[in-house]
Formats: sequence, C-alpha cells, structure tokens
Amino acid sequence: MTVSKPKNMDEALKLIELLQLENNSLKKRNDSLELLVHNMNEMLTKGRKMMFGRSSEQLRYVEGHEQLSFFNEAEKESDSSAPEPKEDILIPTHTRKAKCTKEELTENLPHNKVTVEFEGEDKKCDICGCELVCIGEEKLRNELNIIPDRIFVTDITVRYTNARNVKRKQEKRKY
Repeated sequence: MTVSKPKNMDEALKLIELLQLENNSLKKRNDSLELLVHNMNEMLTKGRKMMFGRSSEQLRYVEGHEQLSFFNEAEKESDSSAPEPKEDILIPTHTRKAKCTKEELTENLPHNKVTVEFEGEDKKCDICGCELVCIGEEKLRNELNIIPDRIFVTDITVRYTNARNVKRKQEKRKY
C-alpha cells in the first residue's frame, strides 16, 4: 500500500490509525502461520518416529499416544503389599528312556566281516625280506548296507603286521 504525504493533522491521524489496523491484522496472520508451521513440524517429527523409529506393537514410543492395557488388569488391581504364598509346588520327576546304541540297533542284522591286510609282495618286510607276522587286529568301522530287500552290516577290521627279526624300536613307528 502506497501512502501519500498527509496535508494536515487529521489526515495524518487517520493514516496512523489505518497503519495500526493493518499492522495488527498482519501480526495476527503471522501468529496463526507460526502456529501452523509449529504443528506441521510436530506432525512431521511424529511421522518420522513412527516410520523410522523403534518397531513395536505398542505406541508408547510415539509421543502423545497411549495404548489401552487389556492384559495388565490383574497387575493393576492386585495388592502389592499382600504377602506372597509360600506353598512349594511339587512337579513329579520322570526318567528318560535310555537311547539305543548302534550295536544294539544292529545286533539282529546279519554281519559280514571284512579284514584289510597286505597281499603278495607287500607281505614281505622291506628291511630284512622275511614274511610279516600278524601282531594285532583292530576294528576300523561298521558300515550299514541297505540294498533293496536286504539289510546287513559290514564290519571292517585292519590287521597290523611286523617282521620277527625287526627290533622293537622300529615296531613302534607310526604309519
């Protein structure tokens, strides 16, 4: 609004009054716009908290929201000063059934014994050339073989051999 210079005192007073009214209306509009900006900022903050904040079924993490508590009625209405009951609750004990071992599970199945040992030229000692003698036998593993219409167990054992003429120190070497 462009105002020309007043020519007398009455015009100046009217002009001052008009400018004061315009100033008051602008102040009211400014206050309402500031309130609107403040409310929009709060809505934006709450929306960001709900979208990017903690995930929970409860809305207590968002400001201004209260969730109805349907499941805490007993806690709210109970008397916290009341003494706790001192009854011991006895739960009957039970024993577990022992698990079956592999041997117990396969004892009724037919067993085939396979022994692994040297044959031919490998039965002769590399050092003295004499024939190797069995010094022991060890069970290596059991294999459960399932062939249609047949189930059997293969027991695999290994025979350890040594030459009679070789000293004890060489007998103890690891293979």
